[in-house]
Amino acid sequence: MDCFLAFTANRETAFVHSINAAAVTYFLTRDCRRGIFRNCACVRQTGQAGEWRGCNDNVKFGEVLSKHFLNARHVDKRKARAVIHLHNNAVGRKAVKKTLKQQCKCHGVSGGCSSKSCWKTLPLFSEIGDYLKAKYQQAQKVRLHTNKLVLKLPSRVFAPLTKKARRSLVFLKPSPDYCHRDTKKGSTGVLGRECSSDSPNYLECIQMCTSCDYRVEKKLAVRSSKCNCKFVWCCDIKCSECKKLVAVTKCVR
Repeated sequence: MDCFLAFTANRETAFVHSINAAAVTYFLTRDCRRGIFRNCACVRQTGQAGEWRGCNDNVKFGEVLSKHFLNARHVDKRKARAVIHLHNNAVGRKAVKKTLKQQCKCHGVSGGCSSKSCWKTLPLFSEIGDYLKAKYQQAQKVRLHTNKLVLKLPSRVFAPLTKKARRSLVFLKPSPDYCHRDTKKGSTGVLGRECSSDSPNYLECIQMCTSCDYRVEKKLAVRSSKCNCKFVWCCDIKCSECKKLVAVTKCVR
C-alpha cells in the first residue's frame, strides 16, 4: 500500500500529505513558542476592551518553513500529482491556524477578572487530526486542466473549483479496496495484518477488521516507539525511544 500511496493521488494520499504538512507546521510553531529558534517570537495583538495585549503562537513562522521544507520536491506544476500535493500540503498548514484556541489570563485583585490578557495557542495535535479527518471524508475529486485544478461535471464540462473545494482536500483517483490483497494496485489487504492501538478497548483496530467482514484476535504487547521528537535546525528530527503497553489485534477469517 505504501508504494501505491506514493504514486497515486487518492483520498488517503491527500490525507497523508495534509497531516504531514500540519505536523511540520505544528512542531515548528511549538518550538518557536518555546524559544528554541532565535529568529522568531510570538505575535503581539491589540487587546479589545477590558483586555491586555496577548501574544499569539507564531503559526506564520511554522507555515513558511513547512512550505519551504515540504514543497521543494513538488516543483513541476504542470504535473497533476504535484499540483494535488501542493494543494493538500496547503490545507494541512492552514489546519493548524484554523484550530488555534484562545486562552485568557485574568488580572485582578483576589482572583478577580476586571481585566485580562488573551492569546491564541496551539491545540492538541489530535484535534488537528480530527479536523483533517473531516476534510478527508469530504474530499473533492478533481482534474488538472490548463495547469489548474478543476471539477469535472457529469456533462463532461470542466468547472473552476468552488469555494468549498478550494478549502477541501482533493484527489485524482478513487481509492482501491483496502480489505483485500491486490498487488497490481498496491493494496496488501487486512487479512493477517496486526493493528496496534493505545486504546485498551481495541475499538480502532476492531473496526478495521469487522468493516472487512473478518474476525478479531486480541492481545496486549509491550512496544517501543519514537517519542519526544524535536525539530533540529536545520533540517533534522531527533527522537527518544519510549516503551508502552498497547492493544494488538489481528484480522482472521
